[in-house]
Amino acid sequence: MKISLVYSAYPGRATGNVDPSSVRAHVTDLAGSLEQRGHAVTVDALRHDPLERMSRTIRDLDRKWSEYEPDVVHAHLWTSGLASLAAIRQSTVLRKVPVVQTFHSLDPGRTSSETHEWLRLEAAVARGVNRIAATSRQELADLVALGARRRDIEVIPHGVDTDLFTPDGPADPKGELPRLLAAGPMIPAAGFDVAVHAMAGLHDTELMIAGGRPPGTTGRWSLKTDDEASRLRELADRLGVAERVRLVDLPPRHAWPALLRSADIVVCTPSRDAPGTTVIEAMACGRPIVAAAVGELLDIVIEGTTGILVPPRNPTALTRALRELLGDPIRLDGFGLAAADRARVRHAWARVTDEVARAYEHALAG
Repeated sequence: MKISLVYSAYPGRATGNVDPSSVRAHVTDLAGSLEQRGHAVTVDALRHDPLERMSRTIRDLDRKWSEYEPDVVHAHLWTSGLASLAAIRQSTVLRKVPVVQTFHSLDPGRTSSETHEWLRLEAAVARGVNRIAATSRQELADLVALGARRRDIEVIPHGVDTDLFTPDGPADPKGELPRLLAAGPMIPAAGFDVAVHAMAGLHDTELMIAGGRPPGTTGRWSLKTDDEASRLRELADRLGVAERVRLVDLPPRHAWPALLRSADIVVCTPSRDAPGTTVIEAMACGRPIVAAAVGELLDIVIEGTTGILVPPRNPTALTRALRELLGDPIRLDGFGLAAADRARVRHAWARVTDEVARAYEHALAG
């Protein structure tokens, strides 16, 4: 099978709460796994915003695909799906090529008139593609609410490189205090402030926040001058926990497993659905999870087995869960072992790729 994987590499405003670098890593891993199964794969990265330069995007895709003639197009992020559908419909050669769509995350928090228009286009993509690979049961329900056909949606979780993310391996150095680790793009929806609030009720514990570039930002960016980072520092100072809260830059991918292994617990408390890639990678490294009970995290974290789920935006519940888990080393170790096993069984690329390939076959049959 000849497959074109398309993704938006440009950090456009319409990417919502999705980090383009995590999408790039996902596509790269998926491409390699598909090639191991004998498929011919090309990766087409859209280097400019399709919403602003759609005609150029269509021409570029039409030129590439006329030469490559893919059997299936798999679009990642809704802007890539929009461009792929437009390119195929305007082509005289490729009109029967099916499009499989992975949104990675829907963003129900949009409120402005501009984002309302994006939501309308996102819904049009959901109704226009041949098959959708939703990453969670919650996303499936949201897609059906947008007008997508239930029979055309399959739930396929994000994958993890179980050769890179392993429980065994080097860990970054740390002090004597137990370490809580939270990571992701530096945006309010990430819920880092909930973890900072929880620190007021936790003693002899440190919180490390590994913050990445906010989606949609271009040009130079620094954690030192970021508005959300400044807000978190001020909050930590006001709560009297500034000495035990550290903000660091999100490390490059090759160094990320070592930081994960240094954590006693990985904390993920977004206020709404967000990609669960960080949590899956942490589980693969044998880290127990305490996470907000929202979206994809409801599928990833097995309550009472690989971690604890708490209500979103609830620092009191988060503090209680963290205190109980930190005070029970045997349970903490058990969660870590179960998390690593769950990541290997459910999220390894071998299994995820098999499910994606079946989605391609269903799209071709339909």
